[in-house]
Amino acid sequence: MGRTPSPPRTVALAFLCAVVCSTAGCGASVCKDTWLGPGRAEQFAVGFAIGAATSTIAGHLDVPTASSAALGFGAAAAVGAVKETVDLNGAEACWSWKSFAWELLGGAVGTTFGTAASHSR
Repeated sequence: MGRTPSPPRTVALAFLCAVVCSTAGCGASVCKDTWLGPGRAEQFAVGFAIGAATSTIAGHLDVPTASSAALGFGAAAAVGAVKETVDLNGAEACWSWKSFAWELLGGAVGTTFGTAASHSR
């Protein structure tokens, strides 16, 4: 019988596929921006909020700790990837890995807080 992939692996694989599909083969250009450019605090805050909310809700629904953390970070990463894909196909016409990194960092920190808060009972 085949082994079912764990939720963290599934989320990571789905995220990787989304990133590759959104940038591969479409002539994607990478933004030439700075690490401390405008909007970085907002990108961090949105990633934080999504990661914290998702992992907290999952924890209160009795989802295991590792799975709720994977869900929180995966949700923040997915929203960040969608935002960068919209920017790529919109007025910005480029993918910003630096913006995406700030979104992921916020998601990681938010997920850490949300998971700790919901599993400390």
